[in-house]
Amino acid sequence: MLRNSRGYALLDVMLALVVIGVFAAAGNMLLHKNMQIVEAEQQKESVMQDLYGAQLTALSEKKLVRVRFYRSGRYTVTSGTETLLDKQADPGRSFAPGSLFGMEVYFTPSGTVRQFGTVHLTASDVRYRLVFLIGRGRFYAEK
Repeated sequence: MLRNSRGYALLDVMLALVVIGVFAAAGNMLLHKNMQIVEAEQQKESVMQDLYGAQLTALSEKKLVRVRFYRSGRYTVTSGTETLLDKQADPGRSFAPGSLFGMEVYFTPSGTVRQFGTVHLTASDVRYRLVFLIGRGRFYAEK
């Protein structure tokens, strides 16, 4: 709609701005969703690393280590009366009971778990299931 050689009409500029705005809004929505997924993965990995650390402590120091999960998203790692880790709730993280009694798991001095079961982890609106297997002390997280 170029009407003369002096420049573009107001309608041309407005149309270009609307198109740019639509693309920017679509890109922002995609970026926000990807950021939520990355944040959820980071929270899950943080919990998993702390579980591996608790298991390693039980193995190396030859003592019973308890990991207790709270609905608020907080979890603690203790050995006897000593608190090894008290991880406060991150925004968007919570735990819910699964089949694991009392939402706590014990790592024995040999690195195995005392009982098997699951605990549900919600991180940034993504649900994971923490699964603890009896035997060799294996555990994993699944969506």
